[in-house]
Order: sequence, then C-alpha cells, then structure tokens
Amino acid sequence: MRDKTVRFHLRPLAEPGAWRKALGALLRSRRASLGLSASEVAAWVGTSDAQVYRWEAGAVAPSTLHMLRLAELLGLKLEDLPSPWKETHVRQAV
Repeated sequence: MRDKTVRFHLRPLAEPGAWRKALGALLRSRRASLGLSASEVAAWVGTSDAQVYRWEAGAVAPSTLHMLRLAELLGLKLEDLPSPWKETHVRQAV
C-alpha cells in the first residue's frame, strides 16, 4: 500500500540572501534612530558586536531567539521583520 502522506517544501520567494539584506538595513536604520551602538545591541541580545555588524551587512541571519530580542529592543513586532517567506519584504530589498 502506498503512503498517501502529502509532502511539500517551502522555497524562498526571491533570490537567496535578499531578505537578509532587507533585515540588515532595517536593523541598522532602527539602531541608528534610537542612538544605540552595535555594542549596546550586542549586550542586550547576548552576542558580539561583530555579529551585529554581520547581521546589518546581510551576511548572516540572526537566530530566532536573537530575532525576538532584537524586535523587543528595537520596538518592532517579530512579524514585521523581513524573512525569506514574506514576499513583500523580499521585494523591498531587491
């Protein structure tokens, strides 16, 4: 008897990394508007300032825990942050 389980895979809606660049630009501008240094953000989030710069450059993405802490610190909603599964944020970055 055949397995009738439906399997699917989510795929990013745009070029890989575009959402990370959009997220990085948002983090950088929000941090600057609040007058926070990368070191202050890093201390709040629990990482290094070098990692904050990597996020802002779009080189890597924060973990889910770091995303939650960043949203709280920067006064943003988690669902408003760019992600690879949201077409609107990805298109803004391209």
